[in-house]
Amino acid sequence: GKLQNQGAIRVFGDNTIAVRTLGAITGPVNLLGNISARGANASAVSNGGDVNGRLTLQGDMSASGYRYTSRGNDAFEGKLDAEDKLQGSSTVIIAGNVSGGVIVDRAPADADTANNDEDSDGIPDAAETEGTITSFGAAPAIRVGSATQSITLGAVGTGDRAFGFINRGTISGQGVYDGIDATGIMFGGNAGQTVATSGGVRNEGTLSALAFDANATAMRIGSGATAAQIVNAGAITAAVASELAASSATGIRIDAGATVNSFTNSGSLLASSGGGAATVTSLLDLSRLDSGALKLQREEVDLARVVRLVSAQLEEELERSGCTLRLRFEGEVTGQWDRLLVEQVVTNLISNALKYGPGSEVSVELEASADGQRVELKVKDGGMGIDPSDHARIFDRFERAQISANRPGFGLGLWIVRQIVEAMGGTIRVESALGHGAAFRVSLPRSPPVEAAGPATAG
Repeated sequence: GKLQNQGAIRVFGDNTIAVRTLGAITGPVNLLGNISARGANASAVSNGGDVNGRLTLQGDMSASGYRYTSRGNDAFEGKLDAEDKLQGSSTVIIAGNVSGGVIVDRAPADADTANNDEDSDGIPDAAETEGTITSFGAAPAIRVGSATQSITLGAVGTGDRAFGFINRGTISGQGVYDGIDATGIMFGGNAGQTVATSGGVRNEGTLSALAFDANATAMRIGSGATAAQIVNAGAITAAVASELAASSATGIRIDAGATVNSFTNSGSLLASSGGGAATVTSLLDLSRLDSGALKLQREEVDLARVVRLVSAQLEEELERSGCTLRLRFEGEVTGQWDRLLVEQVVTNLISNALKYGPGSEVSVELEASADGQRVELKVKDGGMGIDPSDHARIFDRFERAQISANRPGFGLGLWIVRQIVEAMGGTIRVESALGHGAAFRVSLPRSPPVEAAGPATAG
């Protein structure tokens, strides 16, 4: 049979779960109403058994171990102790197979006033609301995956709108307190187990993560997770508020060991920092970089247009840094490159200049090489500079210049840039000395090497 809730369920206490399934359910699962859990390792919904149908999340659901789920002033927070800041589990845990896929849904549009159940789900449309899934703490708002078995999410919908996971509601991970990471949704990441989402993942609603002096990730595709595609037609936002350089905001992170074949964005994908000098990345694809064989989606790209676009996206970061930005373009600066990856290169280099050259002029220059075969990009800041002994290792993974070792972070930005540039047949180098700023020079061939020429490979 089916499992359906339209009422209010609230549980309190450590390790509590408001709605838990362990055995198989032979029909659909529809969870509406208000479902909440409070306590250490508490969860609102834990689906551990297989579902032979669709799993619909359409209520107001939350979980937390916190005594208070909103920030107070410094005096108030100074009175809190460890018992007030216990960590809950994920609000929704999906650890079993779901043949009909998973959807965070909303009430259907009223296109037929004579039909009170236009989506034919057996629930009057007037009783339906928008699914809102919120986690207060470090646990993801939704976690898909199991530590003991591999799982598959079948498809919701039909045709080109068939996806294993669809969000039409609101999913939010909120760290709340300083130093607590926040994650909206996590797929996979369990050693030895896999998560397959038939058709991929589609976001039509709002997906967000907010952290303070910590890391915020709106969507994370962990090791072992597979999605044919990620489609964003809604809003995906990761934001951090920090007075330190200790945090990162990542819209979508694809880990090493995960597989995502394509990403399509017709909505809003935003990563932002509300203070300090956080690492800000809209899409971080470590699976493509870690593979050692980065597949490129080449197309004709105007690098000047990319620089202008990225500069506009970094306007708030530019204002906070106190820097002035100077752009200079000479000649034709187009080529056959991977547009998304080139944007990542430009974003990382300009963000790096703003972080380590606060209050200085940051210049971005583009020009064609003398033989016309390459395009040269130069990003220069007037910051602290880099000791020549560090020039080579700053491009290694998890490495930073010695002078910046007291600035927390992952040390991935320049490593990512180097991986991308070299995959496109280019080179990158730094010119710098302590106290004299730094200039990063990228040289990209306009066309792929002869042996790599041919149709673009989707990756």
